[in-house]
Amino acid sequence: MALDNLFRVDCPIFPAAPGSIEQVILATQDIKNMTGMPVRLIILDTLARCFGNSDENTARDMGAFIQGCDAICYHTRAAMMIVHHSGKDQERGARGSSAFQAALDAEFNVRREGRRNAITLSCTKMKDAEMPEVTAYDLEEVVIYTDSDGEPVTSLVLNDEPRQPDDDLLSSGIPPGVPHITRNHTALWRCINQRISQNKPCTCTLLRDDLWAKGINVEKKFSRWLEKLLREQLIVLDGEQIRLPDTGE
Repeated sequence: MALDNLFRVDCPIFPAAPGSIEQVILATQDIKNMTGMPVRLIILDTLARCFGNSDENTARDMGAFIQGCDAICYHTRAAMMIVHHSGKDQERGARGSSAFQAALDAEFNVRREGRRNAITLSCTKMKDAEMPEVTAYDLEEVVIYTDSDGEPVTSLVLNDEPRQPDDDLLSSGIPPGVPHITRNHTALWRCINQRISQNKPCTCTLLRDDLWAKGINVEKKFSRWLEKLLREQLIVLDGEQIRLPDTGE
């Protein structure tokens, strides 16, 4: 699929260099003149490629990089996304000076999910809004072209339909193969299992109350969550009572 609203520059830019900043600003103006639309997002991939001979571990050099990014955003009115690598210890976040993370409005961590073709996306900083939930996305293999030997050359594309990470599903007891399970589905599933394991009545009314007690708004989508679990045969509706399906053992 061709994209008519994506422009690519095949060489790095250096936000710490005034001349490079001016080139980016002029490029966005050219795009606006050509398309009639302003540039809304500028992506630097990666920080290391756009850092030149500077040292990303020093606050001084990182500060110059950040100042340049701010100048680009100010003059173009575009948001900026910076792709960066984590350090050897992934739990410590992005490598380099801590001044980088301190200057960010939002930060997301992308990791591969187990051994499958999938990633998890988790928010590690959100300055002016609530932290979004951790989500997972499947990657699908596509053929780009066939080479001179007749062999297909493939790549991966992201399925932009989010789902709940497998680790969360396993801890909840929901099979990982069930598609498009959200945290609300999981919360409902756990309430059902808790009631059944304690031999308590398990009705829609009681489950609504349980979810409300957990701070989950059930006014609009409770029926959809319930229908999803029914459709996937994770539960059975027996009159007013909800039970788990028979295992056949």
